[in-house]
Amino acid sequence: MTHLNSQLLVVFSLGFLGLIIGSFLNVVVYRLPLMIKADLLSDTNCETTLFGNHPTKPVLNLAEPRSKCESCDHSILWYENIPVLSFLWLQGKCPSCKTKISIRHPIVECCCALIFSFLGWRFGFSVETLTWCFFCASILCAGLIDWDTTLLPNVITIPLLSSGLVLSALGLTTIKLTSSAWGALAGYIALWSTCYIFKLITNKQGMGHGDFKFLAAIGAWFGWKLLLPLLLIASILGSIFGIYMKTQNQLRQGLYLPFGPFLAFSSISILGIGFEKFNSWIGF
Repeated sequence: MTHLNSQLLVVFSLGFLGLIIGSFLNVVVYRLPLMIKADLLSDTNCETTLFGNHPTKPVLNLAEPRSKCESCDHSILWYENIPVLSFLWLQGKCPSCKTKISIRHPIVECCCALIFSFLGWRFGFSVETLTWCFFCASILCAGLIDWDTTLLPNVITIPLLSSGLVLSALGLTTIKLTSSAWGALAGYIALWSTCYIFKLITNKQGMGHGDFKFLAAIGAWFGWKLLLPLLLIASILGSIFGIYMKTQNQLRQGLYLPFGPFLAFSSISILGIGFEKFNSWIGF
């Protein structure tokens, strides 16, 4: 097998994997916030549970219950859940009640497939490629959850931060451990200090602690040198998008725009362009 053929095999294989992971991410993005909310309600009602008859809460995790149509409770069959193909075959509608299925489902699947394919083309089939696939899938998931709920779950940010440091220590990424550790620390402090100063001036909370942890996690993977251009890109994109949404009266209550999606997009953009080019542009 020639080098080109083997490279194409890696690209298509990782693209197929990306479709499957993207389909799973759609489930995580929808269910994880509900699971967190259910846990919070369970903690709030713990006294009732201990001292009274409290109804057993329904099972809710990433595997159960089976996916259903929100309009008619039609259980999604396996052949109705094939990434992208099922959406096209069903013409974007529930087979039972014909309610429209969100176009975001196949978009997320395709985006994940394209990202995985690109990583396979750039790095070949290696452990490093798989680690960056894990990183991209994680930040894509976190960004979508933040967009929907203004929540960046610890169950995503903390493992992402820890894995960045561990993989760097094991030499499985190109970032040295010292740069990874400083990147995590600088990422957290950068947004924490900005938020603290903003609160002193305006007496308002500019962003949540999830953003601090999210940027710390990205810093652990990217190192401290790339944090400045990453923040610059994310801030410019966030400002442009925020201004547009404000002119269209599309900002949510409190005029709040989540920052996580722009951090995620900027991270994937920098990874796509290449660390070496960004380091040369900023003089490091």
